[in-house]
This record gives sequence, structure tokens and C-alpha cells, in this order.
Amino acid sequence: RRPKPSRSGSPGCEPTTTPWALASLTVSTIVTGSLDDAITACGCDPEIFVIGGAQLYAAALPSADRIYLTEVDAEVAGDTSMPDFDLGEWRAGAVTAQPADEKNQYAFKLTVYDRIR
Repeated sequence: RRPKPSRSGSPGCEPTTTPWALASLTVSTIVTGSLDDAITACGCDPEIFVIGGAQLYAAALPSADRIYLTEVDAEVAGDTSMPDFDLGEWRAGAVTAQPADEKNQYAFKLTVYDRIR
């Protein structure tokens, strides 16, 4: 599969051969054989982005400090979603709402959650 235009990084593959793809602010996209290797390869980058699928999200969530969660106001077919997580462990920060328009077929909301430590 190919990344969407204007999105850096590579999506993961099926479970038995899953490469880990992380987008780093300083080193672009990294693909490795394990989550730990991918995080190590990002060095001291202050923010690393896990690029799904669902299995990759679930594996990375326990060590995440921040979630950028996009909620799309539509029912669409798809095979990747955010795993369930306890909102009580997170504090909502910035929220951006975008109505549907000529550029976006569906309204959506982007919420930044920071883990409560």
C-alpha cells in the first residue's frame, strides 16, 4: 500500500511480517523489524509518530505519551481503527473541529491527548 499524498511514512503490513514504520520529526520515516528498534532509530527525537495499522497502534499505545486522535463524522468502511483506551488516563488538550467543505468530504475533529503521569 502507498501512503496518502501529503502524509509522510509508510503503512504497516499484515501481522506475520509487520515492519514498524515511524515518522520522526528529525529523521523522516524509519522502517524496522520491531517497535523498540524503530524507537531507538529515532534517537532523541522529542516526538515520534506511529503510522498504523491497528496492530501497530495497539503495540505502541502503552508507551505513548501523546495521542493525536482524528474522529471523522461518518460511517465508512475500513480495516484500521484506534484501539480502545482509557480516557481517564489522558487529558484532552487542543481540539480542532473542521466542518465538511470543498476540501473535506466529512466533518472531523482532531483532539490532542496527553497521558496523565
